[in-house]
Amino acid sequence: MDSGIGVEVVEGGSLAQIAEEVTRTQWLFRELLDVECIGLTGPCGYYRGLQDRPDILRVLYAAGIRFTRTDARNERDWQPVPRERQPY
Repeated sequence: MDSGIGVEVVEGGSLAQIAEEVTRTQWLFRELLDVECIGLTGPCGYYRGLQDRPDILRVLYAAGIRFTRTDARNERDWQPVPRERQPY
């Protein structure tokens, strides 16, 4: 979707879609690789991670995810994030 200012805005999935995808992926990891995934990195990242999305964090927690690395953009929505924001 075009924001009208030359920036493409990509809408994310619904909470139900996120739950389905993460739950299905968790099942695949267990069945095919015999591993339990407890963490994930958000694609492309977000400014301040998922701090303002407790609804998504609850969905991830219910699926067994115990940590995320999603704060991969700065306040201008650019990468890379300054080193002091990269504790990994």
